[in-house]
Amino acid sequence: MKQKSLFFKVKPGKYFHWHIRLLLAVIISHYLIVIPQTKPVWQIMQQLNYYVAMLYSIGVAFSIIQITHSINHYLDSRISWEDNWVKRLSYQCFFGLFCVLVLNYLAIRLYFWTFDNDFDVSGYMQTEFQIVVWMLLSLNFVYAISYFIRLFQKQSISIQVQSQEPIIEGSLGNKVFKIAASDIIAIIKKGNVGTIYTKDCKRYNNNDTIQSHLQRLGDDHFFQINRSEIYARSIIVGYERMSNYRGRLYLNLKMDDHHEAIVARHRLKQFLKWYDGNEQ
Repeated sequence: MKQKSLFFKVKPGKYFHWHIRLLLAVIISHYLIVIPQTKPVWQIMQQLNYYVAMLYSIGVAFSIIQITHSINHYLDSRISWEDNWVKRLSYQCFFGLFCVLVLNYLAIRLYFWTFDNDFDVSGYMQTEFQIVVWMLLSLNFVYAISYFIRLFQKQSISIQVQSQEPIIEGSLGNKVFKIAASDIIAIIKKGNVGTIYTKDCKRYNNNDTIQSHLQRLGDDHFFQINRSEIYARSIIVGYERMSNYRGRLYLNLKMDDHHEAIVARHRLKQFLKWYDGNEQ
């Protein structure tokens, strides 16, 4: 039997477009070249050395920003801030700050070695490197803030969607109740009589067609496994492939005695794609 986590996974979102990262690299490179100089900026920009240093610095700066971008994107998919912020912070400091600074240091040392300049006399570690440290700290901070902004937006959208969730009417005797989609775990129809099962173990009658129920509920969190049964994703903890090309569902809540949730053979492929392929 194949098991699946009941917890939704948060997908890493998009950060800044590469055009913005390239523009940032150009600005940083220009600033790092100009700031140690005593000459006016317009005189510096007339020198050939400025453009040689600028070209190399842009390559280094863009690589550093791109590496930082990739590290944040990877960590978002592995260790999210909301799951374990202490572990994430330690990984962020080591990979997103320390390792990137080491790569920057090695790249600058290579530049000075290539053009036969004295690295120690240049004062790079006292001026430019300090600026790089603060800029890299700021960049990681911006990425973290951007992550939490996206997280807040997702939560706000989720709350709005929940407040607008579909409502299905069910009856108990002569009483009619409005049942929210988030409370429904299954709808089973036997003949002309349909039964709505809810999380609080109650059963309501509803004689609408299975197809009309699925249209109202949507297929993001509900799936029709055969012509008479619909189940919510939240109740399905696993499944088993049967020898007759059908599937048997394992549920975390008992329905009726001796009742098995069997996926029809012509729906099995679609069910597997829905259950295994669509991460939430």
